[in-house]
Order: sequence, then C-alpha cells, then structure tokens
Amino acid sequence: MPNVIGIDDWTWKCKQRYGAIICDLERNRPIKLLPDRGPATAQAWLTG
Repeated sequence: MPNVIGIDDWTWKCKQRYGAIICDLERNRPIKLLPDRGPATAQAWLTG
C-alpha cells in the first residue's frame, strides 16, 4: 500500500457516467479505477 494517494473523479462517457481513480502520488501511477465516485466505494477500497 502506498503512503501517499490521490483520489479524483472523471467521466467514463461525457457527462453521463462518473468514476474515480486512485493514484500512487509517490510513484505517479494509477492504482485502481473505481466504478463510481461515491464515498462508500472509496472507503470500501481503502479499508479492504
């Protein structure tokens, strides 16, 4: 698990479906694409 991460939202399809991306900010690499941008989804990934 990285020490420093960033979470941002983005669109799968222009203004229709949103997701979130989790990035390792120390290595400048994406870690995971989440299917939505809900807080429960990000929390589940962080605790899982």
